[in-house]
Amino acid sequence: MEFLACVFLSMPGFHIPLGTANGAKVLLSPEESHHALRVLRLAPSDAVMLLDGASNRVR
Repeated sequence: MEFLACVFLSMPGFHIPLGTANGAKVLLSPEESHHALRVLRLAPSDAVMLLDGASNRVR
């Protein structure tokens, strides 16, 4: 269980609108997109965690 927690904590997380963590494509807000691309320098193949505020997490 500790390993699983470490994986989630090491992955960048982004907030998405409530109810949109259903497996469909999700568009990040302009601010979140800027942070992902310019600050974190994520590549298209990098894994991220999407959080919808209702305890739903999508990788």
